[in-house]
Amino acid sequence: MHEFMTATQVAGRLGISPRHVWKLLASRRLPEPIRMGRVTRWLAGDIDLYIDCRGNMPLFERERPKVPMRVVRGYES
Repeated sequence: MHEFMTATQVAGRLGISPRHVWKLLASRRLPEPIRMGRVTRWLAGDIDLYIDCRGNMPLFERERPKVPMRVVRGYES
């Protein structure tokens, strides 16, 4: 199963403020989160890969495996 992270948890992992997480997202310099209704969460694996890619979004997008949303949301195991 996938582990989900809040903006506060992402900020802690990246060593930045939660506000800066939202600024990075708005400028497309952070992986896209998953929005489920009013809840926004990031996949922990995406954040770990983003860190491994040193914040290089083109490299992140090349390296990230494509996971169908039904798998992420738990419709498949």
